[in-house]
Amino acid sequence: VQAEALSRVCQSIGVRCRVLIDVNIGMNRTGIRPGPDAIDLARGILTLPGVRLAGVMGYEGHLLILPDPEEKQRRIASVMGVLAEARDQLLALGVGTPIVSAGGTGSFQISANCDGPTEVQAGGGIFADPFYTDTCQVTGLSPSLTLLSTVVSRPKLERAVLDCGRKSLSADHYPPVIVGLAEGPPLPDATIALHSAEHLTLELGPQSRQLHIGDKVLIRPGYSDLTTVLHDRFYGIRDGRVEEIIPITARGALQ
Repeated sequence: VQAEALSRVCQSIGVRCRVLIDVNIGMNRTGIRPGPDAIDLARGILTLPGVRLAGVMGYEGHLLILPDPEEKQRRIASVMGVLAEARDQLLALGVGTPIVSAGGTGSFQISANCDGPTEVQAGGGIFADPFYTDTCQVTGLSPSLTLLSTVVSRPKLERAVLDCGRKSLSADHYPPVIVGLAEGPPLPDATIALHSAEHLTLELGPQSRQLHIGDKVLIRPGYSDLTTVLHDRFYGIRDGRVEEIIPITARGALQ
């Protein structure tokens, strides 16, 4: 149904777009069952004039947080085999050099080394947030995303309140990480006591009590995916200077 509707729209504006078949490889969210169902869908798409079948895709998101690296590697290799089989079925139908798209940020280092994938879907890798590096055990990437917050209250010696609540900083999947003063030292014994709608409350140990109202504190989002959508732009900073302002063009585009 989706492919037919897309084909009609493409025909109406005089274009032909490439499409991938989404294969369910265990996430059980979207995608068609591999095997006969996927083959039947492919045959149907090949008859549509407004689209061109370009390959298959799958997402192994259910395997990202497996704690045992060997089990994670084994199970990802297994589901990549399902996509490789789907690729071979497309080849048998005459679809030349099919795209095989897989491998989210939390798994791409394994998926990319399996037979099958020709591209990875690792967009969040540019930020290398703690969810990916700690929970998903992604290695070799450097964190790049921080949120600039301001101390707005110092109600007690051992407490500071920042202006980065959940409206600007997601805490889903992994809590935020305190980096330190924007122009100063880290805050080694500061911890997060409360993350509410509009505030982040810190408990300060003896080495972090130099904070004053107005100080700028860098916070690393624990999970960048759900924080970036709360903002209108990225500020690209190199050597302490703003080098580029990048609009987040998908912001608010779901309406």
